[in-house]
Amino acid sequence: MDIDTNYGRLYNCRNIAYHKNGHVAECICQNKSIIRLNNLTLLPYYTENERRKLSPSIKFYPDGTLKSVYLEKQVSINTPLGLTAAELITFYPDGELCRVFPLNGKISAYWSEDREINLLGKMTFPLSVGTFTTRPMCFHFYKNGHLKSLTLQSTERITINTPVGHLKIKCGFSLYKDGQLCSAEPASAQKLLTPIGHLTCCDPNSIGLSADSGSLIFTESGALQQLKTIDIINIIDSVNCRHSFVPDRIPNPLNENALLTLPLTVNFSINTITIEKNTAEKFTFPLHSCQFIINNMQNDPTIKNI
Repeated sequence: MDIDTNYGRLYNCRNIAYHKNGHVAECICQNKSIIRLNNLTLLPYYTENERRKLSPSIKFYPDGTLKSVYLEKQVSINTPLGLTAAELITFYPDGELCRVFPLNGKISAYWSEDREINLLGKMTFPLSVGTFTTRPMCFHFYKNGHLKSLTLQSTERITINTPVGHLKIKCGFSLYKDGQLCSAEPASAQKLLTPIGHLTCCDPNSIGLSADSGSLIFTESGALQQLKTIDIINIIDSVNCRHSFVPDRIPNPLNENALLTLPLTVNFSINTITIEKNTAEKFTFPLHSCQFIINNMQNDPTIKNI
């Protein structure tokens, strides 16, 4: 089936899905189909190979505007960061760039992660958080064109400037609209000075699929706002009651001989601290009328995956 769109005709389409209003939501092209948006000429994928994901060649918003294009082959496009490789591109409803993925292959028994990553050369980025060279997984832009987040390929590690000093990170980082650091994911357990003392910042279970929100978060003014920790936090309140917060440990579903540590999430404001366990329980205490005792667990032998 051929489909006419505002961007060009899509030929011999299959796996067609529709929005509730009857407009095409997505499809896979089986013949060469050229589409045009703004200054871009794009070729949605139409041939299969061992690394091709079985996903739509093209997606649309309910009003028919272009949402994403999975390209036939990697191309170079102009972005706010300059010329960038692209294999999957997503758009805001007004046609502005939203996300750019330099690679979009399927990891399987027939196509390894190493083979996928090695298809992309390293790129150098001079940004507000520092200059570094790495292999990116995804660029996410604000509608004004400023970089919102940079997600790294899983094997990559970089060092960036943060309000708590130079920090080696994995996964990537996110920025506020003015370019200031919003969040990052430490590459290993880091002992950081906080309003309640030194805490071991670490999320041992982070999977690094997106850098939009890391476990270490700062305010727009650069103050520490949130971190995840594997430490035990003891709090003695103003009436001398003791509260103890211990990260839970559960059996690893992939290894019966190992445990997973579920970190505490600690949020700071000007006058309070809030501790979350498994996002289900939240406890808030005033900073200036409580005593805080930290048991650092960075070297705990049960934590295997930091």
